Amino acid sequence: TIKEFVSEGDLIVNMEVTLVGEGDKYPTEEVEKLCSLLRENESLSVESETLNDIYEVTRLVVSSWSMKPTRAYNYQTISIAAASDEAYIIMEEIEA
Repeated sequence: TIKEFVSEGDLIVNMEVTLVGEGDKYPTEEVEKLCSLLRENESLSVESETLNDIYEVTRLVVSSWSMKPTRAYNYQTISIAAASDEAYIIMEEIEA
């Protein structure tokens, strides 16, 4: 994906996601899946009534994320910063 950081119209979205394990178990698998997704460095599709309908945002690109160790055994909170993203067609093949 190509992200144009020069534009002024990007919406910055900061969120905290809390993953909760079953019973007293740490959500290891869920944390690994989310961290893997955040590391992909690709634009992510968004399904949110607020973002889609009010702000007309359908895609986000993650700019940073972090997580702190927790004292609890069964949850992990991850902070995510992202910006709205639009799909661009760099080159389109034209059939003759």
